[in-house]
Parts: sequence; structure tokens; C-alpha cells
Amino acid sequence: MFVPLESIFRTNNIFLNPYFNSSGRKKELTDIFAHYELGTFYIESKVLSSQKSFDKSISKQQDNIKKQILKAVNQLAGALRSVSNEISVFDSKSNLKIEINKGLVPQCIILVSELPSFGEWEDLNISIFELISQYNCYLNIMELSDFMKIIKVASASIEKLDYYLMKRAEGFETTKTFFYKTEVVFN
Repeated sequence: MFVPLESIFRTNNIFLNPYFNSSGRKKELTDIFAHYELGTFYIESKVLSSQKSFDKSISKQQDNIKKQILKAVNQLAGALRSVSNEISVFDSKSNLKIEINKGLVPQCIILVSELPSFGEWEDLNISIFELISQYNCYLNIMELSDFMKIIKVASASIEKLDYYLMKRAEGFETTKTFFYKTEVVFN
């Protein structure tokens, strides 16, 4: 997932596992952070964490996916809180400081391998909407395949990627559910 994004953001605007210092230790900000002059992107990947296991029941698989999404929501809240508290964030490869424009509405993305469309998700929805309202951010929870579809349709344009993700997040806020596939009807 990092490589396709790297071709859109170019290498100086995308960072794998950026970190900040806390109590003398390096703490990861998010799995991937990317930015350009009009947007910032915080990406948490729970794809491997939520892989199906043949020995788990559907209920246990769903519980695992819920747990991973909630963990990602909490990680994103922590990242947004840290950035709003003016902490310095660094590139994990070069250790150089990353300049983050805090005046932009952040795009938060949680990637999972699968989103089951059944079960009880109300408690998770509450956490999601708290994140959106507290940090004034866009949030997309989607399968990796949907994210790759959006990247492909964006055709190496950061602006198109940002726009498509905003539109998808607005759909989430309107429908109050994250259980939908991305329809490729973008212009």
C-alpha cells in the first residue's frame, strides 16, 4: 500500500512510521503520514491484524475486526491529539522534522482486509463519530481493495485522491455506517 501512495505523493511528502519523542522514547505517530499543500493523511492499516482464520467462528472474526478498528480509532485520536499539542514529528528514515500544517482538515483512513456487513456495531460507531467531531476530520474505514480502487481512479493526482476520500467520508457521515463499497463513479 505504501508504494502506490509513494507514486502519488512523491517521496518527500509521504512517511512510513513517523514518530515523536515522549518521555525519552520514540513513539509511532501513525503507520503512514502523507501531506501536500491542501491536505494531510493519517493512515492506520489493520489488514494483517484482521485476516481471516479458518479456525475462528464468524462471530470471533467480527469481534477481532471490531477490536482492530477501535484500536485504529484510538491510535488516530492519539496522533491527532499529539499534532494539535504542537509536538514535533520526525521521519523514521532520515530523522528529519516533518512540517505539518495544522490548519488543514485531516483525512484519517483505517484499512482492513474485510468489513462484514452484519452484527452489532453501535458502540464502535459512537467512538468513530466522537473522533470525527472532536478532531474535525474526515474518516474512512475501508477494505484495502476499496482504497486501491480509489488510488487507481485518482490517476496519480493528490488532489483527486483527497477529493474522492472527502466524498466517501461525507457518505459515511450521511449514512451513519461504514459498510459500503466504493462505487467508481468519480469524474
